[in-house]
Amino acid sequence: MTTKEFILPAYILRRLIGLIPVLFGISLMVFSFVRLIPGDPAIVMLGERATPDAVKLIREQLGLTKPLFFNFAEPNKFFDSQYVNFMTSTLRGDLGSSIFSQIPVSDELKRRWPATLELTIASMLLAVVVGGLLGVLAALRRNSLMDNLSMVVALVGVSMPIFWLGMILKYAFSVQLHWLPPSARLSDVLSLSFTPLTGLYVLDGFLRGQLYASWDAFLHLIMPSIALGTIPMAIIARMTRSAMVEVLSQDYVRTAKAKGLPLRQTVMKHALRNAMLPVITVVGLSFGGLLSGAVLTETIFAWSGIGSWIYEGILQRDYPIVQSGVLIVATAFVLVNLLVDLSYALFDPRIQYR
Repeated sequence: MTTKEFILPAYILRRLIGLIPVLFGISLMVFSFVRLIPGDPAIVMLGERATPDAVKLIREQLGLTKPLFFNFAEPNKFFDSQYVNFMTSTLRGDLGSSIFSQIPVSDELKRRWPATLELTIASMLLAVVVGGLLGVLAALRRNSLMDNLSMVVALVGVSMPIFWLGMILKYAFSVQLHWLPPSARLSDVLSLSFTPLTGLYVLDGFLRGQLYASWDAFLHLIMPSIALGTIPMAIIARMTRSAMVEVLSQDYVRTAKAKGLPLRQTVMKHALRNAMLPVITVVGLSFGGLLSGAVLTETIFAWSGIGSWIYEGILQRDYPIVQSGVLIVATAFVLVNLLVDLSYALFDPRIQYR
């Protein structure tokens, strides 16, 4: 067993422990910011004409009359506050229930998370494959027309707001050309009869032997994944080009070319692998951008995932939904970045975990 294999578990444990204060800080910020949203959940529930007594009663039932962080007025109930109760319940695995629907947040989270995961995976695959290919081609044909066109595409892609691109795609391919469905995850007829297994509809269609359902889910996935994946695709293309240009100028690459190695082998074995570290970092950071951008994308395309769920919670001042949704997304983001850090050694054996 190598030294790296001995050190790796300890390194992972230290990183996981280091995530605790990060997640604690995130929970504190989310809890504080959600209280800054204008409006009172009790008034939203009862309407603008609700009497003060009715509003007070609802606030008491929801626990909104308790102090935010600590109860300084009653020392014997110092920790009886909204934030402490929220964190205590979260650590027990109880994310609470929606203020309006009374559905447990954990149940709604299980139902919606696969939709966001499917959209994120499709968008990331698009970003990595297309962005990486454009970056490699631009680096191999530096200062050529291909290089200039690739960087123009990347610049345009990173400059387009997600919501604007999403609406343009819907207008062009749904309203005008009628090529793609405008919204949702499945057609209305299929959504009534199709029973998912994993929540990933494209995969579930294959698992159930219903290829028509997979195809329908794939068609519904195309426009949201393009809208969400365009910005990270542009960033990955620019980073790949920059890293490849630097690596292609190294002595070992020139030596490989001088030995008469085929271009494909030179690029894939010697150049691309050594250029992957900065690209992997960008991919990890882009994953967080995809999760945050999913709020807009899912809202535009009526995609029943975490993003649209958080958006609805913000409009309704549904504190448990917003707090839990953002905390789950933040947890996924930091864990993905941990996996990205661990993957560095796969591409560069010189990296040691300490």
